[in-house]
Amino acid sequence: MRSSTWYWHDTMNTQQILLVAILATSIAGTAALAQPYPSKPVKVIVPLTSGSPVDVTARLVGQHMAAVLGQPMIIENRPGAGATIGAKSVAASDADGYTLLHTAANHVIAPSVYKSLTYDPIKDFVGEMFKHMTQTDIAAIPYRGGAQAVTDILAGQIHMNSGTTATLVPLVRSGKLRAIAVIGEGRYPDLPEVPTMAESGVPLSLFFWTGMLAPAGVPADVIGKLNATLNDVLRNAELKESMAKLGLQPKGGSPQDFAAFLDAEKAAWANAVTTTGVKLD
Repeated sequence: MRSSTWYWHDTMNTQQILLVAILATSIAGTAALAQPYPSKPVKVIVPLTSGSPVDVTARLVGQHMAAVLGQPMIIENRPGAGATIGAKSVAASDADGYTLLHTAANHVIAPSVYKSLTYDPIKDFVGEMFKHMTQTDIAAIPYRGGAQAVTDILAGQIHMNSGTTATLVPLVRSGKLRAIAVIGEGRYPDLPEVPTMAESGVPLSLFFWTGMLAPAGVPADVIGKLNATLNDVLRNAELKESMAKLGLQPKGGSPQDFAAFLDAEKAAWANAVTTTGVKLD
């Protein structure tokens, strides 16, 4: 249900990268719809910026799901406030299965820990945990998306950052950045010479995931169809090949599997808040 790999980067030719995992749709359902689903385009809200790993993943998955469902999957980016703006818009939408949320760990961090957010809590946590474990003086700089962070690290405006394999591996391979550590349980296959944080003496291991959700109250048969379709496309050879090129690993499951995973993630990140004492608002 997940994979590993965050990397740390340094503006002086050093960068870090992250591996993403896809999870199956998870939502609570009620009665059935009167007509076959879907009978019109399905909107998928991505609460992060265009071009982000979550956005790229949503578009890849949406393209394949649309082919199976016979209706377009329209991706709409609504970033801001730690990804809560997009999430709130989906939660307030009609429970008919025509508005979905494709999100990441922001979903389990922001709503449960913060009253208000103006930047990404995940990357701030990574920095705070690294700072706490190494006693390094690091100032967190808020970004609405990873693209600007990459621009700034290439320009020498910031010294360290965390990001995804999809975004950073090409820059590492081109020599523009240098990966110094992988924040995961194992080394990244395409960069076998880069040690993990644990191997470097810092027992920090995290992974990045994305998943699809819908508002509470969506009919059970719609949830079942979405879940089955998503699991089917995650087994698609073409999709898996596209994901592999981006350093992504698809992983499916049932709504119950994903619900249990989200609960565990929420507890883990809440513990991280207590450990680091980080305050984001």
